[in-house]
Amino acid sequence: NENFKIQNGSAVDKFTVDADNGNTLIEGTLNVNGTVDVDADFAVRNGTTDKFFVDNVTGNTNIEGTLTADGHTELNSTLNVDNNVTLGAQLTVTGVTEFNNTVDVDANFAVRSGSTDK
Repeated sequence: NENFKIQNGSAVDKFTVDADNGNTLIEGTLNVNGTVDVDADFAVRNGTTDKFFVDNVTGNTNIEGTLTADGHTELNSTLNVDNNVTLGAQLTVTGVTEFNNTVDVDANFAVRSGSTDK
């Protein structure tokens, strides 16, 4: 079996499929206009360092770097934050809220029921 290769004008391999094991090498951009089905762990790496990793058994996902969500974000379980949090707008809490340490208020503070200050 021979390997399948596509080269550019200078005989540099741009797309290669290894006939022995099916490994595929693509140099350049890969555009996918449908579903990508991965039946093992999925990782985006820089060298040997995983920058984005999804475990195929648990679904646990690890992201190294900044995660930016520009739309609606829904969390259906516990959110654990190990560092500071900055909110740039109003925080609305519809359930019980518990503070287990000091609460610093740098402006007016009010406790209300509806529109009535208590």
